[in-house]
Amino acid sequence: MNTDQELNTDQELNTDQELESQDAGTGAERTGEDRQEIVLPAVREGRWWIIAAPQHGVFVHGRTLLALATSAREAVILQTGVQEPLLRVRPRSAQLDALAEARAQYEKALSEAVRSLRLTRTSWSDVALACQVRAGEARTALLNSTPAGAATLTEEAK
Repeated sequence: MNTDQELNTDQELNTDQELESQDAGTGAERTGEDRQEIVLPAVREGRWWIIAAPQHGVFVHGRTLLALATSAREAVILQTGVQEPLLRVRPRSAQLDALAEARAQYEKALSEAVRSLRLTRTSWSDVALACQVRAGEARTALLNSTPAGAATLTEEAK
């Protein structure tokens, strides 16, 4: 799960797609499909969202994130000639960055709590109740954990 809020230009918030690597300084990222994705940071100035990405030739604004994403898509199409660019608008601010960090800490804490409960053979329904999440979320948290020894637990989650 990505920890940053992101907006795909197909007008959906995307928090599930993991990115495998990022090209240094270009805002271009590679997805699991090996398609190059352009990530454009957006900032709020007054009543407007602004993208200034000179490396991509994109300078656009919009009152909403959806309008901004549409304008950014049009600008990238004009600059690159690619008719369906893989594009992501990433809203940025100190508060949004703090929220992303809090989400990451929550996911880590949830994963650790689920792992420790499952090590004592606690049932999935009790794990979910204890962690105040749905059983599916508890399983997902366990599957997303990476500590040593988690391999045996992740097999149980399936």
